[in-house]
Amino acid sequence: AASYLISALSRYRPKPLPIEDDQTALKKLQRSIVCLGSAASNELTELIEEDSRNQFLRFAHGDGSVSIWCKQTKRDVELPRSRARRDAGIILKIVNSRFSGQYLFVCAGLGEWGTSGAAWYLATHWKELDELGDEFGCVVEVEIGSDQSARMIYDRS
Repeated sequence: AASYLISALSRYRPKPLPIEDDQTALKKLQRSIVCLGSAASNELTELIEEDSRNQFLRFAHGDGSVSIWCKQTKRDVELPRSRARRDAGIILKIVNSRFSGQYLFVCAGLGEWGTSGAAWYLATHWKELDELGDEFGCVVEVEIGSDQSARMIYDRS
């Protein structure tokens, strides 16, 4: 997941992007940050999911299952049924309310393919996502084993 973003962003940066664990990143919030992985494995993702600016999506846990919850409709996002094995991921972008001009992103999945598919989608479709505005939340679906199969299936910007 990280390699997609590093590759896409390195063209626009004079210095290499730092890759940090969530504990290190939490100490340096005065910048734009892209988080990979759900709150189950990334504390910074949890901070962003619970941020008052996130009016879009979060992961909901219940009865041993995980779903993607839309904060606006107050319902689970309905994922398309398929015979193919698929995963889903979210891409969130919110204003970093602590520091003007900075943004917080999350690429996280129900499983690992959802996370890497969301990161690939952000890295390769960032111009389309930019059209959704300064803040948005969307869901991508990805076939297991193929990040490049990721496609947006839900947008609540």
